[in-house]
Amino acid sequence: PQHYLLLLYNPDLCSLKQKDMALSKPPPQHFSPFNNPNPHLETAASTLTFSTDSSRRIRRDVLLSVSGTIIPQLFLLDLKRSSSASAADLFSFLAPQPEPVRTVEMAKEGLRKNGENIKKIKEIMIENKRWKEGGKEIRRSASNMKQDLYLIIQAKPPKDRPLLRSFYSSLFSTITKLDYAARDGDATKDCVVDYVRRWVARIHEQRFEISISYPKTYLDVIESLIAFAVHKRVKNLVLDFSNPAWRTFHDVNLDELVVEIPQSVYDLATLESLKVGACKKFDPAKLSNLGKLKTVSFGWMELKNPELFLKTSRVLDNNNDESKDSNTAEGGMLCHLLNNLLDDGGRSATTLTVCPFLLKNVGSAMADVFIDAMIAEALRAEKASFRCAMTVGAICGSLLGGYALNNLKTETICLLFMECVQTCVLSKRWRSVYLETRNVSFKETDFLSPSVNANPIRNALGRIVFVDYVRRWVARIHDQPIDTFEISISYPKTYLYVIESLIAFAVRKRVKNLVLDFSNPAWRTFHDVNLDELVVEIPESVYDLATLESLKVCACNKFDPANLSNLGKLKTVSFGWMELTDPEPFLTTSRVESLTINDCWGLEFNMIKGNMREVAIINCEFLLNCIFDLPRVDILKYSGDIFPFEFDKMNTIISEVDLDFRVLDNNNDESDDSNAEGGMLCHLLNNLLDDGGRSATTLTVCPFLLKMIPRSEHPHFLRPMETKHLVLKTELHPREFNGIGLLLMNCPKLETLTIDLLPPSPIAMASSYAGIDPQTYWMQNISYECQRETLKAVIVKNFIGGAKELHIVKFFIRSGCKRLERVELYMPFDLDNGRKVFAYAKSEMLQKISKHLQVVVHNS
Repeated sequence: PQHYLLLLYNPDLCSLKQKDMALSKPPPQHFSPFNNPNPHLETAASTLTFSTDSSRRIRRDVLLSVSGTIIPQLFLLDLKRSSSASAADLFSFLAPQPEPVRTVEMAKEGLRKNGENIKKIKEIMIENKRWKEGGKEIRRSASNMKQDLYLIIQAKPPKDRPLLRSFYSSLFSTITKLDYAARDGDATKDCVVDYVRRWVARIHEQRFEISISYPKTYLDVIESLIAFAVHKRVKNLVLDFSNPAWRTFHDVNLDELVVEIPQSVYDLATLESLKVGACKKFDPAKLSNLGKLKTVSFGWMELKNPELFLKTSRVLDNNNDESKDSNTAEGGMLCHLLNNLLDDGGRSATTLTVCPFLLKNVGSAMADVFIDAMIAEALRAEKASFRCAMTVGAICGSLLGGYALNNLKTETICLLFMECVQTCVLSKRWRSVYLETRNVSFKETDFLSPSVNANPIRNALGRIVFVDYVRRWVARIHDQPIDTFEISISYPKTYLYVIESLIAFAVRKRVKNLVLDFSNPAWRTFHDVNLDELVVEIPESVYDLATLESLKVCACNKFDPANLSNLGKLKTVSFGWMELTDPEPFLTTSRVESLTINDCWGLEFNMIKGNMREVAIINCEFLLNCIFDLPRVDILKYSGDIFPFEFDKMNTIISEVDLDFRVLDNNNDESDDSNAEGGMLCHLLNNLLDDGGRSATTLTVCPFLLKMIPRSEHPHFLRPMETKHLVLKTELHPREFNGIGLLLMNCPKLETLTIDLLPPSPIAMASSYAGIDPQTYWMQNISYECQRETLKAVIVKNFIGGAKELHIVKFFIRSGCKRLERVELYMPFDLDNGRKVFAYAKSEMLQKISKHLQVVVHNS
């Protein structure tokens, strides 16, 4: 008969003869009934079928073998369960298993409970040294947390998932480290403590060091070790209980600072060196009586009032590592630190060691000023005899300097430069020569790095050091003349008295070029301006400074440009980030040749009139329509909203016109407003560049204009222009193609076409538009008059070899441009090597299909 028995694989059964027993299916080698409380006795995967004869002896051997295999294991299993029962009771708050169907709310609740459980498990492991059992419970709770957190992430919108996935990775990386810590505690920590106990019994040296993290578990051992060191009257003692995972004092957990230094250590007269780390209630004043103590080091703990100890002791070396009272100097603070340490009172350092961070920041901040000052001193001191050498040096310096900037790190350049200064015979003369520069600029944005600006505390400290540096620098200037003076600082309310003194300094020096900029770098448009930050008022002495040739004023209060009318030498003015009510009297009576108005509001005047040759209006708010009366204008730049501008008396030939309306570009496909905007833009171009025979030698337009002018109700009313150089700032989206064609059609005398490729819009747009396919649009048999008669050069900026770029360049190569001589391709300066190789390959392909012209690639 056949017998069906469930059992573990036993090698003893292999001794049975095949003729006595035939195995119809091999037993599973990793299956155990103890891991499966509900085994299926009739399944093929877990059933062993034996065919035996009717011999009772064979059946008896099989049953004895089964009994000998299972019964001892049952007995051992019971012992194992009983021995671990007490340990399991410590973790009786087991994490709830996730239900088969869980909602997001249930997952959130389960995530919270499992997190609390892991925290409790950690505390119990440390207090009761149950490392192995605690590690098992950590892994079980972590498994449940992963399921719950994954469910929560999947329920979130796709845009919110990357941040949660980052949190997921960081969380379970930390839990994994906790699990490894539990395993290490179980396997090694007790062994380390036992090893220390055995080793202490044999020590006879005069130096003793103990370093252990999480000391709370071994306080009794640590006390005995400290007593041992005192008993041995050691000379060098190290008591370090810090955690290697700490990076700064912000990472310190105060609950881990549990070790208190006993009085016996404070009285250990033989001590010559002491290092204390991560201790509780440490009082350095108690060390004052140790006459032999020469070296001390305190770290990773609160350090209160060490002044008494430092004054009365004989310590030669004091190294406070990462104490809470320590501060980190960076950026411009380093200049202040070096000046304060090694200059005041004639102090000097025989050996000065600095880090790469100091070299980068000090070198970048002071290089230009220092080099300009050296050249100025050399020319002043050596006169004509030195100018020849400076000419040769300038040539060599340009070549070597270009190589250095491209191939050497900043630290290396600074080191080489400092070595040259130290060995030069003029080094002593150059010590203060930087003070003799005639162009002075103090810009907060150059002094403070973006990382400092991101931290409010560090930003405040950096601004204090910046202002102190400016004051010290100005205080050293006595009789030296100054031509250019610039002060740029945000949030000026705190330093009004300093700003007033700096303006008075500039007036006293009778500077020619003055920049007073108190705008905030965070402002993007004039709508962001906080009126409470406009607190600086320009004093009357500036309005009367007859030597001024250039003036820039930004973010000031109650500024009146009419007061500048009497400055006969003033040629260049720039106003920004403030209310500008009526500059018309100033513009009509002054001799200003360059005018820039940037992010101003309240422009109530209805006419911009004057003899300016260059006018730039950027993102300003006009309350009324404005008429331009600029008979001598040579460069006209406008950026912002569309207003009903009129052009009365304008120069016949304007060298450059730049129109930028990207502030209005919201990528809407169809609307009545867009039709009206297209009509206004066509009217603007006709009014500016056609009426009275006016023309622009160079015309620069934006993507918004290219999109809108074909949308006008009458786009064919756009009149031909005399433009010779057309600059298209474009994303090469199909919505812009008709506008590009319309401008090419109306520039019959075009000689140079520049396609300035802009980054694509962050708003997702369809690849095609209104039946325009970017793959086939430029393959049409279209030819414009400028292509046939006048076009000589096509320039593509930011070329990377993309399909859209290649299609439009091929269009000009194929379309029979008889006079086209060259195609110039400028690659972006930050293009990686792989993309550069790809772009070069595409340019070679263009050269092969063009027989009569030259394709030139420029690596920016």
